[in-house]
Amino acid sequence: MMDEEKGDLKELGLAITLLAGISAVLLKIVDYSNKNTISATISSLISFLVVVLILEIVIVVLFLLLKGYSIWPIKEERRDLINLSKSFGVMMFFTPIFILIYISLAVTFSLFTKDWKLSSAAINSCIFGIMIVSAWVTLYLGGVGLGDLKNIFKQISLKIETQKKKSNKQFLSLLFGYFIILIYLLIVLAFIICLFQTTTFLLCGSYSIEIIQPSDPNTDIMSVTIRDTGIPSGRCFIDLSKVNESNESRLFESIDNITLNESGKSLSKHKYIVGEKRNGIYYLFINTSNLSSDDYLLHAEVTFFRIKGFDLFLPKKLDDKLFRLSPKNMTTIFVVPREI
Repeated sequence: MMDEEKGDLKELGLAITLLAGISAVLLKIVDYSNKNTISATISSLISFLVVVLILEIVIVVLFLLLKGYSIWPIKEERRDLINLSKSFGVMMFFTPIFILIYISLAVTFSLFTKDWKLSSAAINSCIFGIMIVSAWVTLYLGGVGLGDLKNIFKQISLKIETQKKKSNKQFLSLLFGYFIILIYLLIVLAFIICLFQTTTFLLCGSYSIEIIQPSDPNTDIMSVTIRDTGIPSGRCFIDLSKVNESNESRLFESIDNITLNESGKSLSKHKYIVGEKRNGIYYLFINTSNLSSDDYLLHAEVTFFRIKGFDLFLPKKLDDKLFRLSPKNMTTIFVVPREI
C-alpha cells in the first residue's frame, strides 16, 4: 500500500512539473504576442497553440484533482477514480507530443509562406490541415492507427443496429442515452466557445497612439501612428473629439470619425482624416487647418466579437491621446498623454 501511494505521489509531482512548464510557456507566448506586431499567419498559428496549451492545463488540473482524491477516497469509488485519472493521464502526455509536432509543422509552414499573400480563409484551412496531421501523427506514435479508429466506429454502428432490432423499451433506453450524450456535446461546445473567447482575450494585444511632431512648423497636417499589437484587428474605429468645457451636457464634442480597414486607404466622414494600415501600424494624417485652437481627444477602439451575457473576457483594444493645438498658427502640437 505504501509503494502504491509513493507511486501516486510521484505521478502527482510529475503532473505539477508539467503544469508549471506549460503555464510558463503559455505566459511567455501571451507576453510576446501582446508586445509585438505580428502577421495574420503567425497570429492564427499562435492562437491555436494557445488553445491547445489552455486545454492541456485543464486536463492536468483535472488529473491532479482526480488522482489526489483517489489516494484517500471512499472505498467503493476508488477503482472508478483510478480508471478516470488514467484516462486523463494518457491525454496529459499525448498533448505535449501533439504540441511539438504542431509547432514543427507550423514553423515550416510559416517559413514557406512568409512571402505569400494568403487570405484569412486559406490560412485557417492550412492551420486546420496542420492540426489534423499533428493529431494523426500523435495517435500513430501512441499506437492508435486508422484501423483502430475504423473498428471503434464499426462497433458503435453495430451496437446501434443491434439495439434497433431489440424491444422498443431497450430502444427508448438507447435514445435516452443519446440524449445524455447530446447534453454532454452541448457542454463541450460551450466549453470550446469559452476557450476561444479566453484565447482571443489573452492574445488581444493593444493600441498605442503616438503623435509625431512635424519637422515643418508651418504644416497643417498632423501625423499620427497607431501601433496594433497582438491579434491583428481587421479594422480600427477612430474618433476625433473637441474638448468643450462650456457644454453642460457633454465634455467631448465629436468632430470627425473614420474606420480603417486591414488594407486600403480610407477617408473620414468630414474629410479631416485620411489613413491606411501598413505592416501592423495604422497611419493617420489629420488636416488641422480648419480646427480652432483648443484641446482635442483622439480615440481608437476595436472590439473583436461580443457574446451576449459573456463580457468577462471581452477582447477589446483601445487607446486615447489628448493634445492641444497652439493659438498662434494652429500647427504647433502639445501632446498630453492619457492613461486608460
